[in-house]
Amino acid sequence: MVVRIVRIDPSKFQCFEDYLSIRTIYPDGTVKGFDLPSDTLNMQPFNFCIPPKYSNENPLRFYPVKKNFLLITYAKADDISNPFTYNDWGIVIDLDGVIHSEIKLGPSYVDNTTKEWKPGQDSITLNVHRDNGFIRTAPITNSTGFSLQQFKM
Repeated sequence: MVVRIVRIDPSKFQCFEDYLSIRTIYPDGTVKGFDLPSDTLNMQPFNFCIPPKYSNENPLRFYPVKKNFLLITYAKADDISNPFTYNDWGIVIDLDGVIHSEIKLGPSYVDNTTKEWKPGQDSITLNVHRDNGFIRTAPITNSTGFSLQQFKM
């Protein structure tokens, strides 16, 4: 079992401290973990906050893509005050905390009515054969269409 441990940052509204704390709990009870700060991960601080209007949407999401590997999705913004500059990214990390790759997944979704960034609108579906990667489905801003992409590991 792999878990993320979070600590609330009391100096920010609806935010966690800016690091990933991952623990792997093995069937024999052994626990192995790592902590990576946001600057090592090249993740902007807003990824560690829950947007007030979208309290069920965590910008950071985790997927077990292969044995001993996690895909973590998050967003990067060219201009934090302009949601139309946000892009979804993925980073592959092993269970020792070693970063193996980082990839731009595509534009983040922006709500047409409010013009606000709405995290977590895409969907990652893992292939039954993990070596064949995963499929990402994402709504397209200002459209009723969806983007469908395959990523191979």
